Amino acid sequence: MPLSHVDLAGLVKSGNQDAFGTLSAEFEGIIWSIVATCDVDTEEKLDLYQEGLIGLYKAALAYQPQLNASFSTFARICIKHSIISALRIYYGKKNYPIRSSLSLDDGEETEIQGLGTVTEPESLLIEKESYDSLIKRIDTSLSKREYDVLKLFIQGNSYGEISNRLQMTTKSVDNAIQRIRGKLKLLIKP
Repeated sequence: MPLSHVDLAGLVKSGNQDAFGTLSAEFEGIIWSIVATCDVDTEEKLDLYQEGLIGLYKAALAYQPQLNASFSTFARICIKHSIISALRIYYGKKNYPIRSSLSLDDGEETEIQGLGTVTEPESLLIEKESYDSLIKRIDTSLSKREYDVLKLFIQGNSYGEISNRLQMTTKSVDNAIQRIRGKLKLLIKP
């Protein structure tokens, strides 16, 4: 008789690696379906799949059957949060140079997400200046508090973590993020 997800999670918690192999095989389709919704390249999808496995592992370690929650639901939430955190870190401002780096091979066109195909250094310089201009407009349009909230949010912090670090309520964090979204929409309009 096959073990339930709850039993497998209990075995993972006790250090059984085979149990995690079985659990990850059963959740493989779920992880791939979550990754498929992300608009990233194939290589990044493989990385996000790995992040999903990390989320599944964390779910197995943190699951508490006495709370009467479904392990499948709990695991899906942990998997999604792990993938979203990875995406926030990847698309954060500090990773922009890595994401936008170009090959120096002769005559090759390079696709940069958000910039399109770049073949000439002048085009890259113009796009970089546009990016810098956008960052300056964001910096000047947000209040100090909104900027601090945005910075922590992009780093992958939850509303609760942001509220603790900035000494504000989670409702205030939510309101700040809504204001930030509104301001950013106005700045990014074509």
